[in-house]
Amino acid sequence: MPATPAIRELERVQLTAPLGVRFWDSVSQRFVNDGLLVTATAVESPGLPRIALRNRSSGFVFHSLPGLGDWELSDDRAPFG
Repeated sequence: MPATPAIRELERVQLTAPLGVRFWDSVSQRFVNDGLLVTATAVESPGLPRIALRNRSSGFVFHSLPGLGDWELSDDRAPFG
């Protein structure tokens, strides 16, 4: 029987998504999470679209949006507003 190596967590990185969206299907009364490709494009650089990743809550989240990289990785996240 092979030995399972012990895994020791050295560091934990938490990313906060600055933008997330969900889509509602009013006919089926459910969130839509399959078959979509969700993108966002900055007004200043329309040639560089960002692709959203689907999460476990039937949402699509964007990471690495221009100008928000430091905020995503910060431990001291002030709310938007």
